[in-house]
Amino acid sequence: MIPTAETKVAILSPGNVAQGAFYAMAKLGANVRMFYRKTMSEFLDSIGDFDIIISGIEVDTPGMHIISKALLKKAKKNCLIIDAAADTGSAIEGSRSTTIDNPIYKEDGIYYYNVNNTPSILYRSSSKIVSESFSKHVYRHDVSKFVELARQIMD
Repeated sequence: MIPTAETKVAILSPGNVAQGAFYAMAKLGANVRMFYRKTMSEFLDSIGDFDIIISGIEVDTPGMHIISKALLKKAKKNCLIIDAAADTGSAIEGSRSTTIDNPIYKEDGIYYYNVNNTPSILYRSSSKIVSESFSKHVYRHDVSKFVELARQIMD
C-alpha cells in the first residue's frame, strides 16, 4: 500500500527517526499525526483509527509497553505497525524482530515491520539509509505480491 490522503498515520515520539518518518509520510500525501508524551493518551484512545502506526519510542523499563497486547486488539485490521526504534517486544508488547530479507510479518490481523535500526552517532545518516532501504524493498518494481496480498485481504 502506498500511502494516500486517506491513509491515516500515527507517529509516536518527536525524535529524529520519527521526524524522518513524518517527513516521508507527509511527502507521500498521507494524513499524518504525531503524538508526544502529553498527547499519548489521545493516541491510545484512537488506535483503531490508524492504518499505519510508526513508533520511534524505546522503552527502558522492563515490562512497560506503550502499546499492550490488549490495546493491539483495538487496532484496525491490517494495520501496519513499524517499530522504527526496533525496541523488540518492549514498546510494542509481543512484537518480534524481523530482518531486511524478511521484514514484515502478520499476527492477529496486524502487520509488523521491526528491522533493527539501532540509532548511533550517525543517527541522521542511518535514518536516511534505513528509510531508503525500506522504501526500495516495499516499493520495488515487482509489487505483484503486494497487489495479490491486498486482493486476498479485501476478499
